[in-house]
Amino acid sequence: MKQLILRQLKPYLTAFLALGALTALFTLLVLFALPASEFRLLLLFLALLTGGALILAPFIIALVLFVQLLYRPYGNYELTLPLTPQSQLFLRFGFALVFVLLGAAVFLPCALALLPLIDLMPVLGVSAEDILSVVYAYLSSEPILIFEAVLLLLLMLSFELAFLYFLCASGQHFPMLRGAMPFLVYLFCTVVVFPLLTDYLLLPVFFYIGAWSMPFAGLAAVLFFGLVDAALLYFVYMTLSRRIDVK
Repeated sequence: MKQLILRQLKPYLTAFLALGALTALFTLLVLFALPASEFRLLLLFLALLTGGALILAPFIIALVLFVQLLYRPYGNYELTLPLTPQSQLFLRFGFALVFVLLGAAVFLPCALALLPLIDLMPVLGVSAEDILSVVYAYLSSEPILIFEAVLLLLLMLSFELAFLYFLCASGQHFPMLRGAMPFLVYLFCTVVVFPLLTDYLLLPVFFYIGAWSMPFAGLAAVLFFGLVDAALLYFVYMTLSRRIDVK
């Protein structure tokens, strides 16, 4: 068990330390560089690039590790351990989510420091400070909205990770299309399911509730994403149980 935890932890920790250090370093260099220098623009681009990679890396690592669990031969090391499907899923999902949040905790202060340096006037007609002040004032109008916004962002991150696992697990139920099925499911969901669900159910319902009470609209969104996350993870859990039983 200890060796498995270390094997799962190592790639996350390596990516976090490397990309986190680069993001912080480039951000500090941008803040202390000459305002009009081209070198500052390059550093700004590198800071945003490494910061984005810091957020995306845990998703990519989680996807690779989960695919290895599902698609490697039945004699792979993980499936010989006395671990329940819950433990297998919790270990992989938990590590990925924790390091996404750690990456966000590093990148968010850097992004807030860099955002005033990005000229948004030609695109949006307002400055970054104006946008941040309006968003903060809106969320502060109802104290519960801040809590709901944080919880909703957490559930949306969980949804992205659970959806990736769901795509990988879907291939296990179609042996003849094991490699193509995740791509087909992804295309079907992103082209058909998500747009229709958003346009004809989610937005009308949330706008209707929001016109009456914004806190209740936030609560409805939290409950929706919570139920979707639970459904996706239950599907992945059942798929993982089936694979371990086959072993």
